[in-house]
Amino acid sequence: AIGRSCEAHSPPRRPRSREVHCFGGSASMVSGPASLLSIAAALFSQHAAAVHLEVYYGPYCPNSASYLSINVKPMLDMAIPGLVLTMLPYALDPATGVMPTPCPSRFPGTPCGVLAAPLCALQPFVSSLPHAMTPDYVSATKFAICDLVHANHGAPAFMTHTKDDIHRCAEQSDADWGAIEACLPGVTASAAYIAKMTKANERLPGGKMAPFIFVDGQFVENADPEPLWQRICRLSGPNDACDNALASGLFEANPLVAPSHTWHQWATPLFGFGGLVGAVLVLAVVRPSAKGRKKEEPADARRLMDDTEDSDGM
Repeated sequence: AIGRSCEAHSPPRRPRSREVHCFGGSASMVSGPASLLSIAAALFSQHAAAVHLEVYYGPYCPNSASYLSINVKPMLDMAIPGLVLTMLPYALDPATGVMPTPCPSRFPGTPCGVLAAPLCALQPFVSSLPHAMTPDYVSATKFAICDLVHANHGAPAFMTHTKDDIHRCAEQSDADWGAIEACLPGVTASAAYIAKMTKANERLPGGKMAPFIFVDGQFVENADPEPLWQRICRLSGPNDACDNALASGLFEANPLVAPSHTWHQWATPLFGFGGLVGAVLVLAVVRPSAKGRKKEEPADARRLMDDTEDSDGM
């Protein structure tokens, strides 16, 4: 069943190596300790100047809701120097690598059925991705995470996902509710969004569960024992934002195991009842990669809904 957008099925590929930026000029012309120190300083400055975090999440995927709430949302307010972000909902059919039709749709209980709100918030930024952590982009990403938690409200439902809930998410996130509300009735996936997601899908290893994380172009397991914020801070170099986060206890030592409840306001109703996080992580079964799997026909909205009905309890 492909009702939950928690997995990708691209053939496994070797992760791309981090891009190496070369300086102009001939190395043979550089000499002396001062020149070497200058090069070292320039390399460190360039390395610390930008860390690119990519997050492609399933809009109807409890694992994505848990991970983004615990690992991504707190980083949005940290103001880590040089951090740039690409965050988009993954709505491709994992069996074919193409967008279902129609998508977004009005079919409940499917990825396309909950795609409209995050698409309205995040799609305007597609052409400028990766995007700096500007106030408007941070608000849009916070809104998308809030909406994601409501969309994955559990069964039985501990939360709702109504237009009023979407409105409250916009208010809590300082997102542009007027623009989102006007966009919702007729939103469509733009060619730029589809192209961006298609390109990202080509980079995904097979048999992995959403969300799909890349840091500086390298695929990162979303169950990696090193917390995401620590990886970002390590790559960004010494800075007050990371030092303050560590000192304040914003993150637990392993947020996947022991999420902090001091800031986890949105996810508490979803993940705070009877260890639902653990149940979700166990139930979200990873399907095999595309390699060696029988080719499937392209999915349509009806099949998405049927598959979701077949996967009750997911």
